[in-house]
Amino acid sequence: MTVSRPPVLRVGDEVEIGGAVHTVTGLSGSGARLADVTGSETSMTLAELLSAPGFRMAARPPAALPPQGLMDALPEEAADQALWWERHIVEVIAGIPPDSVAGTRPRPEYDPETRTLRQRELVPRGPWPAGAAEHAAAAAVVV
Repeated sequence: MTVSRPPVLRVGDEVEIGGAVHTVTGLSGSGARLADVTGSETSMTLAELLSAPGFRMAARPPAALPPQGLMDALPEEAADQALWWERHIVEVIAGIPPDSVAGTRPRPEYDPETRTLRQRELVPRGPWPAGAAEHAAAAAVVV
């Protein structure tokens, strides 16, 4: 059996409660402050929020990626491989590739709402970029 971590709630996250989307505008101790699309704010305890009918994490702002200039010193093939791996790893973790347009839904096999992280890790990858399969095989650890 595989267990996923519960979602981490942060200011700025969007949550859905009973079909309505709210933005988390504040967290303090055991309380949360939410704003709906009209800007109306409401407060509730975290227990009330997390157990509310229809509660789910609606969206999370994407994590900041390191500056592209760090890859300029790499040979072109190595940079291409690194970008392929970055895209793949972000899709496994977040459900969608980093260059996806807003509102893009995850492919079913990478959907964090229906698949655990371990299940997403085990999804067969698409075509490997040149040389990546050899690097992955060399780095693989058998447990």
